[in-house]
Amino acid sequence: MLINNQQRSLFILIVSTIVLTAVFVAQYGFDVQPCPLCLWQRVPWEIAIAIAFCDRLLWRRFSFIWIIYGLIFLASAGLAFYHIGVERHFWASFLTECGANIDAQSAEDFLANLQKPIGNVPCDKRVIFWLDFSFADWNFLLSSGIMIFSFLPFMVSQRNK
Repeated sequence: MLINNQQRSLFILIVSTIVLTAVFVAQYGFDVQPCPLCLWQRVPWEIAIAIAFCDRLLWRRFSFIWIIYGLIFLASAGLAFYHIGVERHFWASFLTECGANIDAQSAEDFLANLQKPIGNVPCDKRVIFWLDFSFADWNFLLSSGIMIFSFLPFMVSQRNK
């Protein structure tokens, strides 16, 4: 094997930290407000950081850790793919918080809703990050790549048995 488990865990730890740092800099430094699906997409990266940190410090001998990483980033890619579909209007989001939430039965209700502060950003609004890709597009590409990177040692070891 060219890269051992500890180096792979360090790679996951570094990449996940960079991704979340970029997201937080965009949110707090450049006032890019996340939608509810964007917030959900952070969870697999946070879990990956926790597992990589524990693997680096505590476990050190889990050969199946790559299956866990692969499943985490499979979930991350799935969430990102779903969000891409919502952004491009292929389907509606299952989250009720993703809409603009302006429900008015009369003109007075409509005006009252417009005066309330909007608590969330709609999930179908594409936030272009770089090279005409949204954050969800980049998340899908990165998560898919790390998922393949994670499952590769497992697939090679199964093939050699």
